[in-house]
Amino acid sequence: VGLAEGDTLASIGTFGFGDCESTVNVGVYTLTPSVSEQGERYGCYEITFVSGQLIIGARELTVSADSLTKTYDGKTAEFTVSAVGLAEGDELSEVIAAFGFGDADGKINAGTYNITLSISETGEKYGNYTVTTVNGTLTVETRKLTVTASDATKIADGAAYTDFILTAEGLAEGDELSDVIAVFGYGEAQDATEVGEYKIELSVVTEGEDYSNYDVTLVDGTLTVNEAPSNDEGEEETV
Repeated sequence: VGLAEGDTLASIGTFGFGDCESTVNVGVYTLTPSVSEQGERYGCYEITFVSGQLIIGARELTVSADSLTKTYDGKTAEFTVSAVGLAEGDELSEVIAAFGFGDADGKINAGTYNITLSISETGEKYGNYTVTTVNGTLTVETRKLTVTASDATKIADGAAYTDFILTAEGLAEGDELSDVIAVFGYGEAQDATEVGEYKIELSVVTEGEDYSNYDVTLVDGTLTVNEAPSNDEGEEETV
């Protein structure tokens, strides 16, 4: 206020505003104007400076836990987050250095878990933001497992067959079949002693600790009990 007609502020000089010129963080700062470089009309004025205020408000930032669906593999999930509202040039890690993921953190077994997003360590720029966290869901689906009974043959000797062989397809790395099914049943084949063919009908007698992590399909086999060779063959008649 008070410029002569035809004069401009630029003709008086270049103005500075103290420490506020380089201030970027949230806060309230005093603007202290001054002439940092005199212009050609500077000497024509008696200048009175009036301070002002610079107010930098916090920026709204929404961070969402990405929902995740995976098949059971015996390993923990790798969580990711999405951020909306970051200032140009800022990285999320500068605002939030580390997150917590609630009940879902460390879970490996089949089931549905809440990814409850929390801030476990703030970054250097955290104070410049008002942060809203949005939770997600971790779904661990059961893994398909096929267990097949191999066909078997034995000679009738009055004893039941016990050497059943099973093959498993689909086990997660590090899991054993006994972790899933501790004891199997073999149907009519497990007590068969007479000559004939018997169905090796697989069943789960005792579940293992990892049974609920699998969708198990059982494939039956066949046990064949053959007649023992005749001992009369090749014997000489004694007179």
